[in-house]
Amino acid sequence: MASERGIILIDRDKNKLAKLGLTRLDFRNEVLSLTYKNYCRGPEPDKDFPGEVWIFGKNIGYDEYYIKLKISQKKRAVCISFHPAEHSIHYPLN
Repeated sequence: MASERGIILIDRDKNKLAKLGLTRLDFRNEVLSLTYKNYCRGPEPDKDFPGEVWIFGKNIGYDEYYIKLKISQKKRAVCISFHPAEHSIHYPLN
C-alpha cells in the first residue's frame, strides 16, 4: 500500500520537487489524495519497462499537474512523472 510503503519518485529533471516549490510531504499528500475524478487514462503499456501505467491530472496551486503512476513488480507505488502539464488534460470520469 502506497501510504505504508511510500511512493518512489523517479529522478527526472521535470520531477524536481524543490524546483516546483513542493516538499516530499506535499508530493506524497497530493498523490495519495488522487480520486477517480483525477483519472485521465490507463492502464496502458509502459513504453520503457514491463507493466502498465495510469495517467492522472490534478490542480495544485495555480498549475494543472500531469501525474503518471505505476505499480512496480515489487508492489511499490512508482511515480514516473509529476510536473506541470505541458498540454491540457482530459478527465473522462469528471
